[in-house]
Amino acid sequence: MNKQRIVYSLLLLGLVVFPCRAQNTLVGDMPAKGSATGTLEGVVLDVSNGQKLPRVDIEVVGQGVVGQTDLDGYFSVKLQPGTYQIRASRTGYQSQTIESVEVTARQVASVEFALSPQGQVLGEVVVTAAASIAASEIVMLAERKAATTINDAISAREIKADTSSHAAGVLQRMPGITVAQDKYVFVRGLNERYSNTVLNDAMLPTTEPDRRVVPMDLIPTSLLDNVKVLKSFTPDQPGEFSGGLVKIQATEFPSTGTLKVSASYGFNSQTTFDDIQTYPGDRLDWLGFGTGRRRLPAIIPSQSLTRFGPDDLTRFGRAFENIWQPRRGNARPNQSYGVSGGTTIGRWGLVGALNYSNKLQNLDENRVFYVRVGDQVVPRSIFANHQFLSERGLLRELSGLLPEEFLKPELLRGYQSSSNTVRLGGTANVAYKFSNNHKLLLKNFYTHDGTDQARTYQGWYESRYAVIRNQRLRYQEETIYSGQLSGDHLFSRLGDSLVTWRLNYARATLDEPDLRETIYELDDPAGQFRFFSQLQSGLRLFNAMDENIREPAVDWSKFVFLSNGKLTLNLKAGAAYSNRDRSFNSRRIRLIATRLRGINLFLPPEQLLAPQNIRPDGFLPFEETRPTDAYQGIHDITAGYAMADLTMKKWRFIGGLRAERSNQRVDTFDPFTPNRRPVTAGQKETDLMPSLAVVYGLTGQMNLRVSFSQTVARPQFRELSPFEFTDVTGGPSQRGNPELLRSTIRNFDSRWEWFISPREVLAVSFFYKRLINPIEQIIQPSNETTILSYRNVNAANNWGLEFEVRKNMGFLSSRLENLNVTSNYTFVDSQVDIGKQGPLNVLTTLRRPLVGQSRHAFNSSVGYEIPRWGMETRALFNYIGSRITDVGGFGLPDIIEDGIPSLDFYVSKRFLGEAKNLELKFSAENLINREIRFNQGNRPYYYFRRGRTFSLGLSYTLF
Repeated sequence: MNKQRIVYSLLLLGLVVFPCRAQNTLVGDMPAKGSATGTLEGVVLDVSNGQKLPRVDIEVVGQGVVGQTDLDGYFSVKLQPGTYQIRASRTGYQSQTIESVEVTARQVASVEFALSPQGQVLGEVVVTAAASIAASEIVMLAERKAATTINDAISAREIKADTSSHAAGVLQRMPGITVAQDKYVFVRGLNERYSNTVLNDAMLPTTEPDRRVVPMDLIPTSLLDNVKVLKSFTPDQPGEFSGGLVKIQATEFPSTGTLKVSASYGFNSQTTFDDIQTYPGDRLDWLGFGTGRRRLPAIIPSQSLTRFGPDDLTRFGRAFENIWQPRRGNARPNQSYGVSGGTTIGRWGLVGALNYSNKLQNLDENRVFYVRVGDQVVPRSIFANHQFLSERGLLRELSGLLPEEFLKPELLRGYQSSSNTVRLGGTANVAYKFSNNHKLLLKNFYTHDGTDQARTYQGWYESRYAVIRNQRLRYQEETIYSGQLSGDHLFSRLGDSLVTWRLNYARATLDEPDLRETIYELDDPAGQFRFFSQLQSGLRLFNAMDENIREPAVDWSKFVFLSNGKLTLNLKAGAAYSNRDRSFNSRRIRLIATRLRGINLFLPPEQLLAPQNIRPDGFLPFEETRPTDAYQGIHDITAGYAMADLTMKKWRFIGGLRAERSNQRVDTFDPFTPNRRPVTAGQKETDLMPSLAVVYGLTGQMNLRVSFSQTVARPQFRELSPFEFTDVTGGPSQRGNPELLRSTIRNFDSRWEWFISPREVLAVSFFYKRLINPIEQIIQPSNETTILSYRNVNAANNWGLEFEVRKNMGFLSSRLENLNVTSNYTFVDSQVDIGKQGPLNVLTTLRRPLVGQSRHAFNSSVGYEIPRWGMETRALFNYIGSRITDVGGFGLPDIIEDGIPSLDFYVSKRFLGEAKNLELKFSAENLINREIRFNQGNRPYYYFRRGRTFSLGLSYTLF
C-alpha cells in the first residue's frame, strides 16, 4: 500500500463516527418514549485488586434494579430528571449506596462505586463530575489505591490541561520521571535500558537503530486517554523492567455519541516569522511523507560502486539531485488540527481520532571540544560564536593558542539549525459485545513523523588547524503502528472465570533518505572558503530500519471467596510469546575529486558539484558503505506466569513467579555480500522472576505497601555485535561485545499513601535497586578516533525517595475551594562500580552515578477553576537536576548537563449558553527559557536555548 492510500485510509477510519446518540443496552425500566431523560453512567471497582467489576446490579433505591455492569465494569442507564439514591451490589461484596445523585435532562451524570469484599473496610469514593469516567482523575486515584503494584497515573483531564503535545512532556510531570533529549524516559534514575513501554498492553517497537527504547516524543497526547507508570513488578507484567513500565492507553470508547474538532496555532519567540534554513523537498513534505524525491536514484545499482568504471560512475553521480546547501525561508506559525468522535450502535462501539501538527524550530548552538594536555584541559575544536566565547573567557584563552586572524566574529559562528516536523497520528477502534459476558475489540494506533532539518556550523577545527564550514541537509521519517485483536470472556459455569486474550502486531520504521553534507575550510584569513574533499564532505547517506513485534498472549483469572467471605483470593495465570525482528541497512556514497585541475574549489557546492563537474577527471561517486552497515536481529521471548492475590481484612498479599525464555541473536553482514557468512552474536537465557508484595490498610483511606522482586535487563542488538560501526550521522565509532551478559536487578519498593479524598492524595515512597552485572559504556583507544564499547561491570546501587501531594486548598479558606495543588519531589542516588582499570578501559571516573540520573527532580502544578465562567487555569513548573550525559575518558571529565527549570501556563474557557460546545485554550511553554548547558568539568561544552512558545486553540463539540 503506498503512502497516499495509507493517509486516505487513516482519514476515513479516524472519521468513522456517526451523528447519533449511544443506544443503551443495559437498561431495565426504560423511561417513557419521547420524555426528556438524562443519562447516569459509571464504573464499579473492586477495592481488593483495583479491577473493574462485571455483573454488578445497579439499583435506584425505591425503583429496583435498572442496569448491570458489563465486562469492563461500566454501566449507563437512562433516568427521568431528579435526585436519586444509587446502590451497587454483587454477591460476595458489601453493597454501596451513593446519596443525592442528580440527573439532569439531556445531560450525563457520572458516579463511581468501589465495592469491598465481605469482611473488609470500605473506603467510599464518590464521583460528581459530569466527565468521561475512564478519563477522570478520581478513577485514576481509585484504581491506584486498589492496584496490585506501586504506580502513578495521569488521566485524560490532566493530559488535556498540560502544555506538551507529546507523551514525553506529560510523563516528566510524574514522580520519579525525567526525560533526556526530550524523548527518552528515565524512571527513578535508571535509563531506558531498565524501562519498557506498552500501548494498550502491547509491546511497542522502536525507530531507533542503536537502541531498543521507544522515543516518547512520537506519541501525540491528543490520542491518549491515560498514562500509567508501574514502579513495582508483578508476574503478569513483562520481566524486562526495573525502573518502570510505561503503560499508555489510547483513546477509549465513549459512553455516549460524540464528535469534536479542534485547531490551534503557535508562536515560538526565536523561530516564528524569522528566517529559517530550508531547501526544496518533496510535494508531500507538508504531510510528512517526503521521501519520494529523496529516494536513491533508480539508476544506482544494488551492487557496490567499486565494481564499475568511470563512465558508469559518471552516469550514477549525475543522477543525484544537485541540492546541497540550505536556503533562507520564513518560519510560519506552528499549527495543529484534530478530529475525534465515537458512538455505540446496538452491540457495536466505534471510536476514531485523527491529529495533524506542524512545528518549526530554530536553534543557535555553541559547542567546544577539549583535549587533555598534561594536567590541563584545553580547547581543541571550537564551534561557538564570538559573543559566547567572549562572555565565558574562552576568547582570551584562545588568543594564546590560535592566530588572531582566525578569531574574527565573522569566522566563529557556532551551530545554526532549523527543523520542520510534521506529525500525523490516528486511532480507529471497534468493539462488539456478543453479550454482557463476551466482547471482541479491534484497536489500531498509528503515528508518523516527518522531520526536515537544515544545519550549518562554522568554527575552528583543530585536526585541520583551520576554520571549517559544514552544511548538512537531513530528512527523516519515523512511523509506529500498533494493531490489536483481543477478547474478554466471562464464564459463569467456571465460577465466573475471566479469560482475556490478545493478538498484537506492531511495526516501527525509520526512513532517512539522502542525507547530504559538505565541508569547506578557510583557505586564507580574507574569508575565502575552499571545498575540503575529506571526512564526510560530499556525502550522500541513505538509512532504513524496520522492526516488527508479534505478540499473542492469554490470561486467566478467577475470584474466590473463602471463610464465608472473610478471605478473598484472586488467582491469575497466563502465557505470552513475543517475536521481535529488526533489519537495518545503510548506504554511503561520497563524491570525491579524482583530479582538481580546471575546477574552482571556491565555488559554492551546487556549482562545484553540478552535473558538468561529475566526470572522470572531476568528481565521481565512490562507495563508502562499511561492512558493518547492515544487520538483522531477532529476539524471541516465551513467558508464563502464575500469581495469587489474597486479601484478609486489612492485609493483602500478592505473590507469584514469572518464567521467561529469551533467545536473542544479531547478524552483522556486508550489505553487498549478504550470502557471505555473517558475524553472529547472541544469547539464550531462562530467567525466573519472583515477586512478593504486601499491602496493609492502615485505615479505609490509607495504605502501606512493600514489594520485593527480581527482574532483568538484556543487551541491545548492536551491543552484542563484535564489529565496529560508526554512528550513521557522525560521531565516535562503536564496537559491540558478544560476551555481554544480561543484568539482573533486585528491587525493593515501598510506599505509604493516604487518599485524603477522591481527588487528593499524600504519598511517600522509598526504593532500592541492586544491579548485578549492569552493562556500562567503556572507551577503547585507537590510532584515529575514540571507540565506544560495552561491558558488564561489577555492580551498581540505586536508591531514592519520592514525595507526592495532591491537595485542594479549600481547607485554608472557602475562597480557595477551587484551587488545587499537585507537587512531587524525587531524590535519587546511585553509584556504579566499574571495577579494575583494564587495558582497554580508559574511563576517567571508575566510581560515579549512573549516566542520565538526576539527583533531584521536582514538579508542581497549581490549578484554579472558575465554574461560573467556565474557566480553568494551570501553572506547571518542572525542575530536573544535573546529570551525567557522557562518560569522560583519557583524563577528561564527565560531561554533565546542568539542572534546568521550566515554567508553563495553561488557561481554558468553556463558553456558556448557546455556545456551550465551544472551548478556547491558551498555553505558554518554557516561559523561563533558561539556557540549556552541558559542561565538561568547569568548562562549557554545549549550550543552547529553545525559546518561548505560545499557542491559541479552539475546539468545538458538535454533539
